Amino acid sequence: MKAFHVVGETPDGVLLEWASASPVAVARAAATWRARYGLSAVRWGVRGDVGAGEPVTVLVRYLPGVVGETRRVVHMVRLAPGEFMSHHPRACCGTVLRLTLSEICELGEGVPCERCLAATLRREVSPGRPAPVTPIRQELASPAAP
Repeated sequence: MKAFHVVGETPDGVLLEWASASPVAVARAAATWRARYGLSAVRWGVRGDVGAGEPVTVLVRYLPGVVGETRRVVHMVRLAPGEFMSHHPRACCGTVLRLTLSEICELGEGVPCERCLAATLRREVSPGRPAPVTPIRQELASPAAP
């Protein structure tokens, strides 16, 4: 499903719109359109007709050289259907990023932000239920077998 889209308008009034399943592809298209057509108002985000109103998570990290490598963690930014990516998106951990100094990542790229992961896990676990325990942690928590 092509959940992400990019929209813009050229100086001569031509409306541009393109959709893709990848947030990376639409972010690249937005950058290309800005450069090719000199557009100042190109926006991209999640299409309004996607899903059942559930937010979509976009993975964002700073470009190489903007921050030290240990701070180039991949943050999670949640976008609701119909919402466009802000120039200063707020990650699940609370970090405010500068989109012009960032790149959109595919799943599996880079080291994830631990605070974003923890915030996402807290949101997924219902109140009153303990967080799921991995089998490794169960082994570490249980007494050693004789």
